[in-house]
Amino acid sequence: MQQVFEKIGQMEDEMANKFTRTDDLKVDFDREKVRLAQIRAFLSQYKPGLQKQMTYHSMKHDTKKNQILQSDIYNRLNDIEKKLIQNESQIYAIQQYIEAKGAESNYQGAFQDCMGLCHEINLDLIKKSLSVQ
Repeated sequence: MQQVFEKIGQMEDEMANKFTRTDDLKVDFDREKVRLAQIRAFLSQYKPGLQKQMTYHSMKHDTKKNQILQSDIYNRLNDIEKKLIQNESQIYAIQQYIEAKGAESNYQGAFQDCMGLCHEINLDLIKKSLSVQ
């Protein structure tokens, strides 16, 4: 019951203080509306100048781009870049091939086995030659 009385008191306070300031809110709204209208007018005056600048810079950019595309140096550099890319891919393929063949022809294990076997045979021969003497 006490909560109800507190809520009623809060609502009466809001009605007395919060909702009676509608005139102030209307004045603030009108002030903001005028400010935004001034900004809109300024921007509408500023917009054509910006459009002209954008058009100028866009045309300038397109002109430079076309000059570069038609340049002999650009075309030669482009051809060289394509050749470099092709050569790099060929180098990569050759490296992969070499690594694959190296893995296939890795005879180190067999070599070590043979060396071990030769060592054992030599030891046996040494023992036999010492026992014969």
